[in-house]
Amino acid sequence: GTRLEVECADCGASISPGNHFCSSCDARLQSASETGASHKNESGDARILPVDVSQLEAERREVTVLFADLSGFTHMSSQLDPEETHALLNRYFGVLDSIVGSHGGRIDKHIGDAAMAVFGAPISHGNDPQRAVYAALAIHSALASLSPPLIAHIGIANGTVVASGTGSDEHREYTVIGDSVNLAARLQDLAGPGETLVSSSVHDGVERFFKWLPVRETTIKGISDPVAVWRLVGTEDGEARGQAFRFVGRESELAQFEGALDSCLRTRSGQVVLVRGEPGIGKSRLLVEFRLRALDRGAAFHTALVLDFGAGRGKDAIGALVRSLLDLPQESDEPARTAAAQRAITSGAIDENHRPFLYDLLDLSQPDELRSVYDAMDRHARAAGKQEALSRLVRSASRSSPVIIAIEDVHWADVTTISYLASLALTVAQCPSLLVITTRPDGDPLDRGWRA
Repeated sequence: GTRLEVECADCGASISPGNHFCSSCDARLQSASETGASHKNESGDARILPVDVSQLEAERREVTVLFADLSGFTHMSSQLDPEETHALLNRYFGVLDSIVGSHGGRIDKHIGDAAMAVFGAPISHGNDPQRAVYAALAIHSALASLSPPLIAHIGIANGTVVASGTGSDEHREYTVIGDSVNLAARLQDLAGPGETLVSSSVHDGVERFFKWLPVRETTIKGISDPVAVWRLVGTEDGEARGQAFRFVGRESELAQFEGALDSCLRTRSGQVVLVRGEPGIGKSRLLVEFRLRALDRGAAFHTALVLDFGAGRGKDAIGALVRSLLDLPQESDEPARTAAAQRAITSGAIDENHRPFLYDLLDLSQPDELRSVYDAMDRHARAAGKQEALSRLVRSASRSSPVIIAIEDVHWADVTTISYLASLALTVAQCPSLLVITTRPDGDPLDRGWRA
């Protein structure tokens, strides 16, 4: 159940298991595995030594199981040569496997054009259902961006299973066995192209983080009673997450926020508001009240959430913030992101020479005329350019109304995100805007040096 990390040999940043690139400098790991001990070889490259999980003894574990299947594969394969079919499957599994790994899951097996992934074994993270649902959203988005685009249908269920190395002396593999495996597979069969269906236990555990549509109770083969099923629609915003709980007290904190907002409106300059507290104490709910009071005063409110697993480039807290500032839905496709970038440049919110940095923040491919120039930049120049692009977006947005930027769960933030927060702190001091940060005492990265 421990969280293992490997250190990047180039910049020293920590890289979580399952990630193949360093988020700080884009260096590629020489090899990576989900479990194991890290060391550096003679050339200084970072490695993770794999552990033979097939030899682990049987144990009962709470896991979340995800099944993903390629929609229309039978028809597609009938139109392709065997070599083309093989290449298509490799592209599909390459995308799917990478996303599962970056979200802390483990590919259990490939079955034809389907894949089974497990979150919670052999390593448990405490929020495995949430990780699985975020992975499903990322899989749909990534497949849609392929050329040609692909479509999957996904089922997710969780429950208690037996996890162990299974097989014979000739062949053993680590897998999980239990009702939740069968249920996830059945839900995948029921899901339509581009859909994700989840069991009620998954939905109940992560309901406030996502948008859902109920599906009528369904009879599942092998399960005696009808099963409640939910269809995943997208991510939920911070206001909806917090409003599930009635607000009580916190008058002192609200008064402090009102004072910061008054000062911001009066002086046309802002500051950083740090909300630090133990898990479950109500930080997110307090942010909802902040938002309501800011909106009453004519301010715009933008929220982003730091996740403790890889959400993919352009979909982390900074990417989410950029999309919010550009009035883009978080699940917007590439054409919509490209159009939003062009509007920002045309309107003067950002300069033309910042186009490559904005494209990077929006996870867009660089135009042909800019690719060679951008590729030639070192990581420091890219980081500085992206931070300046974000700063310009904030300053531009604050011209029409005060801007409140709320970044939640900064205790999970990596060094890159912390650097962006420092840049934002400088920005809000120069325009009518506030930066509101939530974090926990345990793992709070905003030390005395950062505050200075």
